[in-house]
Amino acid sequence: MLFGVDNDRDTIMHSLEEAIDAKYLRELDIPAPTYLTGEKTFTLKKFPPGHRDFLSVTPLLRRRGLLKESVVGSACVKVIDIKGMFALLMPILAEDPLLFICKNENCNSCNWSRKLYSGEEIDLTSYEKNHCDDINCEICVI
Repeated sequence: MLFGVDNDRDTIMHSLEEAIDAKYLRELDIPAPTYLTGEKTFTLKKFPPGHRDFLSVTPLLRRRGLLKESVVGSACVKVIDIKGMFALLMPILAEDPLLFICKNENCNSCNWSRKLYSGEEIDLTSYEKNHCDDINCEICVI
């Protein structure tokens, strides 16, 4: 159930990306209190960085009856049949692993993800002039 948000905030979509072992998922060591003696970092496996276009599948989920929508007060409520969504989207993602990647050439994250699948060499300097000023931006960092 999504309460007050749309599919762009639906983190279950990352499970679909993990299930297809998407190339753009990363492994990151982050500083974290692990409570293990001497350990000061934690490894995030298959971390989903950057931007996605999860909204692109909303019309398909509606047409297939897998997404029910209503309103509670002024908040939208969306209930998704998760098993049905996986059954529908897994074969589509197997054919098109870039389904959730937007088509905007100015989106660093999605541009980088497309290049990972194209096999072309990635020149990270090409992103230097095309980013926001926030060095911690979850979208611009690749």
